[in-house]
Amino acid sequence: MSEFEMNSSLAEKITKLNEEGVHEEEIERFLDQHLIKYPDDVEAWVRLGVLVFEPPIGDFEKSVDCLRKAVEVKPDCLEALLILMRMQYTAYAEIDEDVYKLLHHYQPRSREERSLIEFAKAWYFECKKMDEEYARHLEKSITVYPKYVLNYIALGNYYEEKGQKEKAKSLFLKGMKNVRQIYRVNGGLDPLVFDYHEYINEKIKGIHLSLSSVTYKLIKEGVN
Repeated sequence: MSEFEMNSSLAEKITKLNEEGVHEEEIERFLDQHLIKYPDDVEAWVRLGVLVFEPPIGDFEKSVDCLRKAVEVKPDCLEALLILMRMQYTAYAEIDEDVYKLLHHYQPRSREERSLIEFAKAWYFECKKMDEEYARHLEKSITVYPKYVLNYIALGNYYEEKGQKEKAKSLFLKGMKNVRQIYRVNGGLDPLVFDYHEYINEKIKGIHLSLSSVTYKLIKEGVN
C-alpha cells in the first residue's frame, strides 16, 4: 500500500540524521525547512505529522495539520487518510466528517486495503458511540483480511466490556498470532517516530510492536 511516490532522497536524509543521533526536534526543523521549499511533498507532510505526534514532541495539533495538508495535496492517499483518522481518533476521540467522507469514497485495490478501511470506519462509529456499527465494521475488517492485529484486539475489548470473556480472549489470541515482529528500542529514535510505515505497522495494523508499547502490554494482559 503506497499511495505516493516515495522520496528516497528524503528518506535517506532522515535515516542519516537518525544514525547521527540527532534529536527529534532537529528532524522536525529539517522537515519544516524542506516543506517551505517543497510544499506539495505529500510524503514529507506525512513524515512530519508522524514525527511530532509521538513523544517527546507530542504536538497533536501540528500533527493533524500536517496530515490534513497531505490529504489536501492528494485526497486519495490512503496512507495519509488512515494516519489522519487514527490521530484524530487517538488524540480527540472524534473524526472529522470530511475526512470520513474521503475514506468512504476511496476505492480499495486489495483485501488488505479494504480491511484497513473497515477498521478505520470502526473508529469513526466508536467516536459516534454507535456500538453495533462499530462491532460490525471490526468484524468486516477481520473477515476481509484476517492477518492484522489491532482489529482483533479492538473487537476483543468490545466483547470483554460486554462480559463475554472467553470470546474476548479467543480474539486476543488470534490477534497475537498475527504479530510479525516484536522489537526493543535500544538507543536512538523509536522507528515509528521517523518512519511512517512503522506508524502504520504498529498503530494501525499492529503487526509490529515494541516491548515497551502500551498495545503490547494490553495484549499480554488480555491473553493471560
